[in-house]
Amino acid sequence: MTYSGVLGRGRIRTTKLDEAIGGHISDSNVLCTDSWRAFSGVYHIQNVNSYHSRLKKWMDRFNGVATKYLQHYLAWFCYIDSKEYENTLSNKKNMLVKSCLFTVTDTNTKLRLSAYSC
Repeated sequence: MTYSGVLGRGRIRTTKLDEAIGGHISDSNVLCTDSWRAFSGVYHIQNVNSYHSRLKKWMDRFNGVATKYLQHYLAWFCYIDSKEYENTLSNKKNMLVKSCLFTVTDTNTKLRLSAYSC
């Protein structure tokens, strides 16, 4: 499972991180960061690096996004990224039609909470 969310600006605060992902991890989970060099073997952050690379490449087309809309763009990207294997014209049309049925806030919430959200 991948989580994408706006936690604030600047340095990440522990309280914001706990609010965002604290309820999704347990004592048996291992949280990997790129600041700790002791990781080896099965513990790595290459999936995160790959996700980040795809996100940056996708975001470049917008030439900057206002911070207040960033969560909307993250939800949009997560949906598209999770459906990449089903990248068909039919799916694109379906997503476009469904996204027009609700307000931007409702659409963002529905995408984030859907089975396809990140």
